[in-house]
Amino acid sequence: MDYVCKYPKGYNFYHDPEYIRKQRKAKLGNKNPSWKGGNPVSRVRKYPVGCNFYKDPEYISKLRESKIGHTHGFQKGNTINCGKNHPMYGKKIPKKTLEKRRIANLGEKNPNWQGGITPLYRRIHNLSEYKKWRSNVFERDNWTCQTCGVRSKAGKAVSLEAHHIKKFSQIVKEDEIGNVWEAQMCKELWEVSNGVTLCKDCHILTRKVVEK
Repeated sequence: MDYVCKYPKGYNFYHDPEYIRKQRKAKLGNKNPSWKGGNPVSRVRKYPVGCNFYKDPEYISKLRESKIGHTHGFQKGNTINCGKNHPMYGKKIPKKTLEKRRIANLGEKNPNWQGGITPLYRRIHNLSEYKKWRSNVFERDNWTCQTCGVRSKAGKAVSLEAHHIKKFSQIVKEDEIGNVWEAQMCKELWEVSNGVTLCKDCHILTRKVVEK
């Protein structure tokens, strides 16, 4: 007798309700390999529904004890380097050591080094010319985001940012600005017509569009 398949070719029978019911029924009760005699332990809820048990002192102390010996990949119960047993317990790292670490990661030694561009950008943003340019852009646009129209109101503060229409980095590159003095002398960098007021969310979207 030829076997006739119930399901058409390509059909995912694992999602069939009838198949799921049969599989579930086949593993009920003593048919289940995890069956333990059918005597479920009655559990009493310690915390009422909606209670924030994370603030319970007993819960916090149990959680802290359960993590002793696990924070640094130690085996369970091993507390050799935990708490007061740790060689650095109660000690402060000397300022000389911190300074050495800082110097060791400066400039080209840092893995995120990009040729010294970031510090220059930061210094330019701290210039009085930049703050004045930003203030003039905000005043011209009436402190309103030019994309979504949002602005600060009573009880609602909006973070506004001045965005360069022609990219700030592009101007720096084209005019070969290498220091703060050259940035102060660059008229294109401080043109109010090249600025637009955006809220923080719209500014982020602008960056994403430029990246694409």
